[in-house]
Amino acid sequence: MNTTTHLIATLLCGVFFWAGCAPTENDTDSGMTNEQLKAELTTALHDQLLDKWYPAIIDSEQGGYLSDLDYKWEPNGPQNKSIVTQARHLWVTSKVAKFYPEKPGFREYADQGYAFLRDKMWDHEKEGFYYMVNRAGEPESGGNNAEKWAYGNAFAIFGLAAYYKLTGSEEALDLAKKTFMWLEKYSHDSVNNGYYPFLNREGQAYGRDLEVPAGQRNWVTDQNPTIHLLEAFLGVRSGDHCLGSGLKGS
Repeated sequence: MNTTTHLIATLLCGVFFWAGCAPTENDTDSGMTNEQLKAELTTALHDQLLDKWYPAIIDSEQGGYLSDLDYKWEPNGPQNKSIVTQARHLWVTSKVAKFYPEKPGFREYADQGYAFLRDKMWDHEKEGFYYMVNRAGEPESGGNNAEKWAYGNAFAIFGLAAYYKLTGSEEALDLAKKTFMWLEKYSHDSVNNGYYPFLNREGQAYGRDLEVPAGQRNWVTDQNPTIHLLEAFLGVRSGDHCLGSGLKGS
């Protein structure tokens, strides 16, 4: 599911680029004109991805987006929901609703995803977004799973910023700002810079406040959460189409 949402986001960025930035008369390195490449990207985006996944993954019973589908595109599995996939679907549905307003349902899909992040995935007592909840939105933990990931909270900023740009919701904007402030308060490494990637519910970081579980050395420093935090901060600041604008100037 993470790979799918990433691919959809990549295609959206490609279509945005060819629609708004690329000249139409030049040939690409593939031998196709820019218009032909744009048409191929658009067909892949709609026919092969968006129209397959939506509304198949819309959870009309518990809110948010389903996580487990079988080869027949039917729900099958526990449907645990991570902040990463929920936020990425919120980003995708918000961008599609804004870029293709004639495409039915996507504004409602975005509204549903935002409500699930706000009501279920956000920790209303301790703040920050849980990494994993069950289908109903109850926090899941156990084994070596940290309850909150900096990586996941970065994607929450992406999704909330895109939803704000679609709707103008000050509530969504405030939640994105609160997410950033939570990261700065608990995840940021004030000694060596960077961010601790894995934290418990109270905001204690593994590698700083808590012992790193055996076999999880990357819980101290890892480039993957770092690059996505950087993308979230820079993309939001610049207002870039493909990085979820909405906090620009805040």
